Amino acid sequence: MKKSIIQTVIVIIIIGLLFTSVSAQNLLFQTMPKDKSQLGLRFMRPNFDGDDDLSILSGAYDLYCNIPVSPKINLVGSLPYTIFSAKGEDSKSGIGNIYVGIQTKQMSESGNNSNLSMGIFLPTATDDFSPMVLGVYSNYYEIQKYFPDMLTIYGNFAYFRNQSSEAIFGIEIGPNLFIPTEDNGFDDAELFAHYGISCGFKMTNVTLSAELAGLAFISEDIDNFEDRFIHSLAFGAQLTGSHVRPGIFYGIYLKEDFRDVVDGVLGIKFDVSLP
Repeated sequence: MKKSIIQTVIVIIIIGLLFTSVSAQNLLFQTMPKDKSQLGLRFMRPNFDGDDDLSILSGAYDLYCNIPVSPKINLVGSLPYTIFSAKGEDSKSGIGNIYVGIQTKQMSESGNNSNLSMGIFLPTATDDFSPMVLGVYSNYYEIQKYFPDMLTIYGNFAYFRNQSSEAIFGIEIGPNLFIPTEDNGFDDAELFAHYGISCGFKMTNVTLSAELAGLAFISEDIDNFEDRFIHSLAFGAQLTGSHVRPGIFYGIYLKEDFRDVVDGVLGIKFDVSLP
């Protein structure tokens, strides 16, 4: 298992280093700041191994925005919402932890983009078990959106090459500090780190991309070092030729324990640039 993860990382890094890039369309990563306001909606539905009685619309929804408030600062936010509906079970739904933050905006003369983000996930998530678990399996890379009674301080650094070539390469990395607000299974604050690399190719009106995303348990006491890491790989396509940019992607977990539960995660997203 460890060997396959290392090989995947090496392949993506090599592909990324062979090319420079254009403006990125992200699947799991944070949105990149632009001069115009952006709104988006992402839907992620896990396909559970074995009998999967989930309804078509069950899954994790995320409504997000990225709004410039000055030449160098953007306001960012997200509203997660999870719907659980399965045959023979009561339907349940609930809001996740709302995110509010700011994002710097910096572009070099060569066109490369980099930014720093800092924000807070407010403890607004439902404590219903089914929506919480469905949200976690849909998008483990951002589990801070689904745990109830949890305040998360979030930081992120992202860099994307943005030159004349048609290839895409980017990275993001940052800390997640979980602070329990009530008794929810976490005794003390816990420090996590998220990280990932992205590469792909942009054609005239569509971008093809892949993202390797990881979450690392930093402060928790774990016996086996490799159990500190959970990785997922997403690949997909998104239209780029208009103000409305629909996309579709598919994600798989690289850790065997997760693959025994979830075969994969189907994602659909819409990004809109406001005039």
